[in-house]
Amino acid sequence: SPMQGLEHGLHPWVAFAIVPIFALANAGVDLGTDLGEALSSRLTLGIILGLVAGKFLGIFGVTYAAVRSGLTELPAGVSWRHIAGASFLGGIGFTMALFIGGLAFDDPAMLDRAKIGILLASLIAGLAGFVALRLATETGENG
Repeated sequence: SPMQGLEHGLHPWVAFAIVPIFALANAGVDLGTDLGEALSSRLTLGIILGLVAGKFLGIFGVTYAAVRSGLTELPAGVSWRHIAGASFLGGIGFTMALFIGGLAFDDPAMLDRAKIGILLASLIAGLAGFVALRLATETGENG
């Protein structure tokens, strides 16, 4: 139908342009912030490490422990690469992280560093999850 054609035609623009611009604007990230300084900040690096590695280790680790203990089993057609991809994708949730950052930091410079860390972590986690799931799909892994 014409409406479905319009929806499919607009989807790439919305997904890859409008939503990211909205996320940046809504996050209130000052694009004038010195990115080099922010990336060398222990705060920024800690947030990136926590969201990317922490979420991955938490989700993957609990899933692994539950399967190994016999508490559960992987669903049919799901491999450990799928679990790894989903575990990385867990690090994307930047909306709540931005909210908590806004509550945690009174200093605008620290809040900007936190926001940059959160957005970079979301980007890294999303790309890592995409790659892991793409590899699982391309290799035809099945359970």
